[in-house]
Amino acid sequence: MVFVFGASAVSAADTSQSSDYVHNQNLSSDEPSNITISGQVSYCSDGSPFEGAAVSVDENGTHITNTTTLADGSYTLNFQSISKDFTLTASYNGHKPTSQEITVEANSDGSYYGIGNFKLGNNDAYVYKGWETDSSQIITFSDGTNIDGTASNARTTIASGITYATSHPGVNTVYIAPGTYNEHGITISSSVKLCGEDPNTTIIDGQHNSEGIFTVNAGNVTMENLTMVNGNHFYGGAIYNTGGNLNITDCIFKSNTADGSPYGMGGAIYNYISLIVNITNCTFESNYASDYGGAISNAWNCTCNVNGSTFISNSASTNGGAISSNGQLTVMNSNFENNSAGTGYGKGQGGAIARNDGTCELHFNRFYGNTGSTASEIFCGASNPSGSVNATYNWWGSNNSPSTLKFYSIVYYSPWIVLTATANPTTIKQGESATITANLLYDNGILSHPNDLLSYYHDPANGHVPDGILATFSTSNVPSLGTLDPATSTTKNGTTTSSFRGTSAGTANINVNVDGVSKLVSVTIESVPVAADDTANTNEVTTLNGNVSTNDFPSTYGTNNWNLQNPPTHGTITFNSDGSYSYTPHNDYFGQDSFTYTISDQKPQTSNTATVTIHING
Repeated sequence: MVFVFGASAVSAADTSQSSDYVHNQNLSSDEPSNITISGQVSYCSDGSPFEGAAVSVDENGTHITNTTTLADGSYTLNFQSISKDFTLTASYNGHKPTSQEITVEANSDGSYYGIGNFKLGNNDAYVYKGWETDSSQIITFSDGTNIDGTASNARTTIASGITYATSHPGVNTVYIAPGTYNEHGITISSSVKLCGEDPNTTIIDGQHNSEGIFTVNAGNVTMENLTMVNGNHFYGGAIYNTGGNLNITDCIFKSNTADGSPYGMGGAIYNYISLIVNITNCTFESNYASDYGGAISNAWNCTCNVNGSTFISNSASTNGGAISSNGQLTVMNSNFENNSAGTGYGKGQGGAIARNDGTCELHFNRFYGNTGSTASEIFCGASNPSGSVNATYNWWGSNNSPSTLKFYSIVYYSPWIVLTATANPTTIKQGESATITANLLYDNGILSHPNDLLSYYHDPANGHVPDGILATFSTSNVPSLGTLDPATSTTKNGTTTSSFRGTSAGTANINVNVDGVSKLVSVTIESVPVAADDTANTNEVTTLNGNVSTNDFPSTYGTNNWNLQNPPTHGTITFNSDGSYSYTPHNDYFGQDSFTYTISDQKPQTSNTATVTIHING
């Protein structure tokens, strides 16, 4: 934790700890002046002097000089410069460097002075497993701190990092370097932030130990950029949350298990009592609960908000293949795919989500391939008979009304998002392109009122299905009348596109497919001659024979003729109506030459003008 005081002007001390000289011709004066910058560095925890902190001064990114603080926390920098504006930085091993801009002011004797005071603190912890074997390694963490394993706040385990951070005042951060940390049974009892480098490289492996990975008893707890795997606990394999408010962002939960007696709830996360839990941009994959909530179980009036997250192949034996909730659940812009709830009497309740009590708001999500014998997608329990699930504006992998087999009890699913497809423009000439768009921004009202685009359109700024939904583009014409690039792409903000380039005249039928739903669009390709530029090479005084028609598009209106427009400047050419030519460069000429041509048909139509560029080697 670092606090910075603003610079203030007082008389500078004459004592010199550090002296240097800098001359920069880009600054405002020709003669360098004597400059003194002094100040105080203290601990942010209690304000006591910070001895041994490094203080440096830069000008426009160029280092001038540096010093270290004395026992009383003071420092003085003496140097010469023609500038008045500088950057002052204080740092210490285990602390995030902090900087301030300072403008020096004039003394009566023509010298200049400035003051820069700092507070540094080491309430944050830094964790790197490699320090177990080599504490001299200097690691740069995501907050910019450079630290080795000898610093007082350097730790080799996440558990000890949390102990350090929570033993100091304030809400402090545990920064975790890349690595696999084999840890379990970590208890959090006060507010703290856990920040990994990258979820793909910062991994916590619970090793299937029955203690689980984290137990959160109290506080406001934030977790970012972490992967939690192989956690095992009867309530919450990765996180057993009994009393803390959670904010989880950009984390991965994989292969965690809640399996115990009498219950196994929340394969990855179990939330208990009246808590607030926010989950953003997280991935839950292959987690399992022997009872409720393959990925997440929310109990006892917990408020859980999920946004932009992915649930794939999670399973629960009884209820809620991905999520089971007894509280207030809101899920937006998330993906539920191939999750499952078990089979048998009283089971199979909600392959994706089970609402057992409380409220449930689900909008702009994708539900695809989830299974459950009672309800393949959404289960609305009867413990609170007046309860319901608001599941409007979701994509169910179909343009048809979601089947009653997808739901149990009162689930409001209409209107729902549908797939539409368009071509723009719908008529092109040979060699031109049309944009083919797969669109998931309209609800089912557009199917009955295809011309009322405004009423059924949903601005993605107000919510859209999750990004990354795969669309495939193909033509049904044999032979093909053009090419599609790309043939597959994924959605961004509810849409994705491919470019169709017409190569032959006719009507191209283009299929757009998303999750097994196909929409057909047509593009008319008009027959018109299209000429394409070419390049060729020959040697000095060497005749070049070629044919420009190889990459052109003649029309279907009778015989097409190739016509020379502008002859070459540095050679002679014989140009034939079928596009063949013979070119001979002038004697002793080497370099570049060119000629132009067009194509005409019997309609009559004339193509664009194409250029053939010839390189003559000496």
